[in-house]
Amino acid sequence: MREEREARKRKERRKERRRTARKKRERRQKKERSKEENKEERRKETERGEKRRRKREKGRTQEKESRRGKRYGKRDRSGEKEKRGRKVSRRRIEAEREKDDEEGEGEREKEREKGRKGQEGEGEKWRRQGKEKGRREERKEEKREGRREEKRSGGEKEKRRRRERESKKREVEKEKREGKKRREGDKKRERESKEGREGEKEKRGEKEEERTKREGEEEGRRERENEEKRKSRREEGRKRRREGKGVKEKREGKGERRRDWTEARTEGEETRKREKRKGQGDERRERKKGKEEKERDKEKRSWIRGKEKGINRRKRGKRQGKETRGVNMEQFPYFLVSSSLSSLPLPFLYFPPPLPPSLLPHFSLSSPLLLSPFFSEMT
Repeated sequence: MREEREARKRKERRKERRRTARKKRERRQKKERSKEENKEERRKETERGEKRRRKREKGRTQEKESRRGKRYGKRDRSGEKEKRGRKVSRRRIEAEREKDDEEGEGEREKEREKGRKGQEGEGEKWRRQGKEKGRREERKEEKREGRREEKRSGGEKEKRRRRERESKKREVEKEKREGKKRREGDKKRERESKEGREGEKEKRGEKEEERTKREGEEEGRRERENEEKRKSRREEGRKRRREGKGVKEKREGKGERRRDWTEARTEGEETRKREKRKGQGDERRERKKGKEEKERDKEKRSWIRGKEKGINRRKRGKRQGKETRGVNMEQFPYFLVSSSLSSLPLPFLYFPPPLPPSLLPHFSLSSPLLLSPFFSEMT
């Protein structure tokens, strides 16, 4: 049984380990997937941004060119109307770019050349072309020179940067050294001040100790003096009692007088006894009071119970239809019953007091029986 339990436990543990490993693997894969997705999303976003930027650039280029055209002269507006702020199609932008030559002079320059060609001769034309070629060559040479200069200056820049880095490094090291010295100085000063404070504290401690010691001695001396005084007073009292001189008693407005010790003691005992008796009497009174209250409560409760019983009884009588049911007539000796009255109903009988409460509702002073001459003869 035990081995089976152990085997079951081992199996459960293996399952748990596998489950944990699977969960961990899934979490890792999920994280990697989300990372890849994020990367892809970022790449797409970058591409979209780049696209938007290129579009803006194209728009700006076109706008510039349109402005330049307006500045420098006429433009070919055949076949299309343009309004300010309207987007220009991509085909149009590309067509205009193709028109522009390497130097960026564009179609308009060519148009101007055409205009000039009509006015100049062959020699002038060659001279002009030569000048232009020379200018182009000069520009190219300037560009090449600029690149070479940049390369040279690049090396110098690197040297300058290196020098700056080194100088900065030296400054940082210097600052570190100074900071270290400053910190050490601060520590030293703090240590010295601490030692000084501790020295002062020690001195203060010594002074306090002396003061405490002195106070303790004074207190001890005072206690000893008080004890001696108490002892002397006790001795004096004993001596006086031995001699029978009595004790001092202070009377109201009369000063002091001597009184016999035994008398005072007797009076004290009597007072104590009286107080004790009074206490016992109080206790007795309290007990009696409690007992009376209990009795009163009991009576009250019984009265309430009786009242409830009476009420219930009356209710029961009414329900049964006869209030007089269960009344014993023999316990009332003052019945006035006659053969002539036997035919009368029960309410016309007279009962002298006491009457039971259950029968009172059946009688009234205006009954024919009470007013009849027969009743007056009987009474």
